[in-house]
Amino acid sequence: MRQRTEQLAEIETVTLNHYNQGAEAFWQGTKGHDVTQNYVACLSSFPKEKILDILDFGCGPGRDVKYFQSLGHRPIGLDGSEVFCDMALNIQVVRFFIRNF
Repeated sequence: MRQRTEQLAEIETVTLNHYNQGAEAFWQGTKGHDVTQNYVACLSSFPKEKILDILDFGCGPGRDVKYFQSLGHRPIGLDGSEVFCDMALNIQVVRFFIRNF
C-alpha cells in the first residue's frame, strides 16, 4: 500500500508540473476557441430559467467558469495547477479552488 501511495504521489507531481509548465501555452492556444456548442450541449437538459450550481473539475485557466458566471450560474472551478488557478484569478473568476486530487 505504501509503495502505491508513493507511486500516486509521483504521478501527481509529474502531472501537475506538466500542467504548470505548459499553462501559458495552453491558454494562448485555446482561449480563442469557439466552444459554444459545448456550452449548449452542457446546459440543454436544464430549464433555461434555472440558476445552476456547476462544478468544473479540472477547470484550467477558468474560461468555462467565467462563461457560466456570465449567465448567472454559480460555478466553482477546481484545479490542481497553481498556475491555472492564478490565471483564473486574473480573468476574475470568482470561485475556484486549488486542490490535490
